[in-house]
Amino acid sequence: MKALLATALLLTLAFPVESHEHRQYGPIPAEDPLKETYQGYSAALQNAGKVAMTPEQLLAFNRDYYKLIAARNYQSEMFTKAGGNPPPYFTLERLKAEPFYKPTISRLIRSTNPQHRMLAYMTVSSAGDSSFNDVIWKSIPTETETDAKFWQGTALLYLKDKHTSDLFDFLVANETFGDAHMLPLYFKLDKDALRETAYEKINSPNIKAQILAVQSLSVTGPCPKTEKVVKEAANKMQSRAKGHAIYTMKTLKMGNLKELLAPLLTEPALAGIAFSALLSSPTLEDQQFAESKTAGTGEVPSYILTGYLGMDDPENLKKLLILIRDRPVATSYRLRSFFNTGFKSDSVYSQLKDTIRKTKNRHVVPDLIMVMKHARDDDGTALLTQLASNPDPAIQKMARLMLGVR
Repeated sequence: MKALLATALLLTLAFPVESHEHRQYGPIPAEDPLKETYQGYSAALQNAGKVAMTPEQLLAFNRDYYKLIAARNYQSEMFTKAGGNPPPYFTLERLKAEPFYKPTISRLIRSTNPQHRMLAYMTVSSAGDSSFNDVIWKSIPTETETDAKFWQGTALLYLKDKHTSDLFDFLVANETFGDAHMLPLYFKLDKDALRETAYEKINSPNIKAQILAVQSLSVTGPCPKTEKVVKEAANKMQSRAKGHAIYTMKTLKMGNLKELLAPLLTEPALAGIAFSALLSSPTLEDQQFAESKTAGTGEVPSYILTGYLGMDDPENLKKLLILIRDRPVATSYRLRSFFNTGFKSDSVYSQLKDTIRKTKNRHVVPDLIMVMKHARDDDGTALLTQLASNPDPAIQKMARLMLGVR
């Protein structure tokens, strides 16, 4: 059921449906684009508590009113990117003034029907109503439905509940870190509260708690105690988990990392992020040590390429492109640059075109062409046009894709 619900929610967010057999939306009033959708939600909410609700009906509710289920939409930037300006943070705030609202939510949130409960959690969060937070907290220990637990946590997080340590424990128990949906909301909580909770939890024997604690410190800003705590955690954490601590070191630009991170450059799972952290360090010795690893004329170790790609400043991205241009790169290497906005820089774009033209690592060229989506000029268009006739099918296909031709 959880997989079904999660898949459906993601699909409806990516491909929203505005009308259905049982409801036809008319023209949206210019003065309030969500007015009619709000009226439909209001009427459906009143009726929901009067009958048993099935999982399929809840999915349909999500589909019909995805624009108003604010907590879900704000978990991803997809909604903003797809729809332009985001809706109000609490899209259903005026519901709280409706006479039916309080008794309806009171009934739904205590219902034995899990769909009723989930609908209540969605509604109070989207209405900005924290008056039911105590009810949600009391119901968490007895809630057996995984999907309902997800919406309990989402509601409390979206409403910025003050029980940060309890929310931390809830996430450790209920969030899937490899496919996290609630964590972005947790990281938006009060930074001081997040920091103190992280200090409290970072020495937990639970590896998930260690990871969440050290990751949350990456959003709380640098300070001497945080630096000390994160470095101590990196020494104690299990091998692969150290990467989360190193990520925080990189994000907060911690210094004096050579002694701690140099041994990790031989560990494939950690070398790339360790190299990035050394490059990000304000300590000259750390930077020089990292740069020394790039010397030579032989094949560039993949961790160095990964480390440079993990930087978003133009100078380091240019160094990455120069290495790909001038030195051999493993045939298995792929440039995963999709989320690096540093490639939008004019100076990086110029180097990118030069690398595409000159590199002997032609297996990387399709990935380099993909980077050109960040910017385009006449010279770039001419280059793509030339590559669209390249004898290498992969290069030709990617160039034609960027040009929008078949």
